Amino acid sequence: MKDNKYKRPKRKIRYFRIFLSLVFLCLLVFAFLRLPIFRVRKISVTGNERLDESTLISHSKVSTRDNLIFLKKDKVRENVLTNPFVEDVEVKKSLFKGLTLAVKERQAAATLQIGDKYLLIDSFGIIIDEYNSLMLNLSLITGIKINGQINLGQDIFSFVSEEKNNLLRELLNGENIYKFKSVNLEEDQAELVLKDGVIVAFGSYNKVDYKLKVLDLMVKKIEEDGSKNPSMILMEDGPVPILVVD
Repeated sequence: MKDNKYKRPKRKIRYFRIFLSLVFLCLLVFAFLRLPIFRVRKISVTGNERLDESTLISHSKVSTRDNLIFLKKDKVRENVLTNPFVEDVEVKKSLFKGLTLAVKERQAAATLQIGDKYLLIDSFGIIIDEYNSLMLNLSLITGIKINGQINLGQDIFSFVSEEKNNLLRELLNGENIYKFKSVNLEEDQAELVLKDGVIVAFGSYNKVDYKLKVLDLMVKKIEEDGSKNPSMILMEDGPVPILVVD
């Protein structure tokens, strides 16, 4: 019985010493990682063409005083994406190169005419620039009326009726918008003009997805045939779309 009594205190002392050793080791590692060598030495930005590097670094909320090891890439990415002109960003950490922000800027997909203003929008409907004259050879969208002030970084969908949004979202999706020279969104119907000048009387904002697919098929058949000189496509003037040829 006496031997057991002596063994228990010795075991407790041994476990306590192990615990202290682990705590000391953790503190030592933590202190080591806090050394200046692990600080963010440099912050680099790549992929930016229109956006200023200092602006993007400011949005990241990272400085050379921060510890590179404890820096959370997801949080930095979230911070940079608060800039409305950034579509995406990849955050890279390197002990020797520091922090790199590989930025993908929003690219103009179409021009929106509001009064005498021309607004460049990307494929998500975000306004990324404003001009007083028509600048780029992009699809021109007209017929949208906006009451009040509109700022860069806003999306146009909040200013457009749900009916028009159905068509607008489909047009801005993928490569659709680049097929058209202009898009006129009237109150109850839309008129599109293809790149070759063919007018598409699109009609109402019903069955938008189906009508765009049918229109695609018609354009492909016209291109494959090559013998016809179309001037207009009527989407709702009969049970099937009508091709008007000169």
